Amino acid sequence: YLNIQNIESEEKNYYLKNYKTAYRRFDIYLLFIEKAIRDLLKNDGLLAFIIPDKFLTQSYAKKSRDYLLNNAKLVELISFNSCNLFKNACVKPIIIVIENTLSDDYDIKTTEIYGYNEEKVTLINSKYYKNQYNLSFRIGWNSSKQEIIELIQSKSFPLSEMCYISWGTQPGNAKKFIFNSFNQVDPIYKSNIKPLIKGGNISRYNISYTGDYLLYLTEGD
Repeated sequence: YLNIQNIESEEKNYYLKNYKTAYRRFDIYLLFIEKAIRDLLKNDGLLAFIIPDKFLTQSYAKKSRDYLLNNAKLVELISFNSCNLFKNACVKPIIIVIENTLSDDYDIKTTEIYGYNEEKVTLINSKYYKNQYNLSFRIGWNSSKQEIIELIQSKSFPLSEMCYISWGTQPGNAKKFIFNSFNQVDPIYKSNIKPLIKGGNISRYNISYTGDYLLYLTEGD
């Protein structure tokens, strides 16, 4: 996967002009999905992609989810949960299966894989996803969970109404600013050292700190 930050502005502008799903800080894999549905698949043709699980809920993929729901049929979503498929990868993968056909009301198969020969299969009606906030694709969804979410939403408001949250730290030259030992840093910068939590350290219910540090310099340091 290739983030929009890592391509030249001319190439980025081409994607924004020619792809409906190029939205916000999009990743190039979204354009492959649109290209396949729009130009490459035959009628009733199938495709399967391994893509980041961020596709399911993140705002940058909202237009891609919308395009998929309105221009093709989502056959299956496969989630690997805590299974470590790719060594040292921070982003968890999913498999998405798409059929190049149109249908307004159908069941989507969602498969949650927990380990060898351990999986959970749920059928979710496509209308559930079309009615979800931000068009999120929630695996293992059901009416009971929907009722809980609606109750929470009725008694709360989204954090976006209070503040805007963007990217975390982006150190550029990681070797210059990230260390795995406090003692590797020049003593004159000791007051500028902060514990660093990476995306791979964060799971659904806890944080596993691995002892990394960030040299955090502000203007004037």
